[in-house]
Amino acid sequence: MSDDTLCWRFYLRSGAHWHNGQAISDSDILSALQQALADPTRNTGLRHISQVTLSAPWCLQITLNAPDAFLAHRLAHHACRLPHPQLPDIGAGPFAIAHHRSHYLRLERQPWYFAAHPLLHAIEFWRTRSGTPTPAWITVGKGQNAQQAASSTSGGFTWLMMNARLSQPLATWLRQEILDINQQRFSARDDLLPRTEILPGLETPRFRIAPDAPLPETLTLVFYHTPELYELAKTLRARLKKRRCELMICAKDRDAWHAQDALVDADLLLGDYLSGELPGFALAEWFTDEPAWATALSETVWQDEKQKLMGYCVSEASLSRHLVPFFRRLLESGACTPLFHYRYRINTMENVQDIVLTAGGWLDFTRAWLPPVQE
Repeated sequence: MSDDTLCWRFYLRSGAHWHNGQAISDSDILSALQQALADPTRNTGLRHISQVTLSAPWCLQITLNAPDAFLAHRLAHHACRLPHPQLPDIGAGPFAIAHHRSHYLRLERQPWYFAAHPLLHAIEFWRTRSGTPTPAWITVGKGQNAQQAASSTSGGFTWLMMNARLSQPLATWLRQEILDINQQRFSARDDLLPRTEILPGLETPRFRIAPDAPLPETLTLVFYHTPELYELAKTLRARLKKRRCELMICAKDRDAWHAQDALVDADLLLGDYLSGELPGFALAEWFTDEPAWATALSETVWQDEKQKLMGYCVSEASLSRHLVPFFRRLLESGACTPLFHYRYRINTMENVQDIVLTAGGWLDFTRAWLPPVQE
């Protein structure tokens, strides 16, 4: 990158192939990136890109209209993945999906992958439920004896936001009710961790006991479609019904969540933030990308705050210095209230080695291997 971080050059790898065997050209990468920049559900954090060109064969040049030391990290976000520009179901990663069902997934190693190849030809795993109310565990491999191979507590978290138009007494009372439900329902579960710090030095605030507030006849809650958030929404609906307030609940998947104006009429929002390998930058990027902030702060305030946060990205030191105070102010204002972290667990059969969990809770199978069968 240039000294002012306004111009970046990426020297592309030649000789790579798509999963169908077609060679990846530099124009493929340019076209795929241009498609990402034109997609409003993917380009939120990249709107400061003013031009993308091939300045030379296999040299992608990106020009910015605002300094950004984190452009490479933004392009590494999963929303910026670059599938085939004409055949969007075709990628170029180490595995391709061979079979996909609600309970079963088979991944097969791709001989065209440009980097180090995975050690196993195929990965199969199943989603299974026990008789307990805990969420499904993922079991990898075949055999008789399952063992826990990896576990981690996610840096990401589920969260509550409320529409900025709600009165302060009503918003304060609703926040207290939801925090109460969160503690009652999830504190005893060993796969969830309620209320902890979301970055070192950035703990979720404690709010004072809220007095009763008059409730309207109806409220609307929109939640990201996960089992825990659905359970929380149903419990809140039952509580409010006893107080003669009807809570309309609506679940949305990722595409519906990011549709234009999908969240603008919601009174309450329950969502899910997944962290990344760089927790501080991932949190800043989430603020830039998450449309719920426009509801919680108002569109005008959100855009102003995004510009302020982008100004901190002139260097890693600048972002590190300003990020915790920036988010502490948002949390203490009640604009966003973290609820719980996930604790990820994977079961493998005794012969599966080196299954890895990434910071966001994703499964990394590229280093998995099987020891030779013992006679």
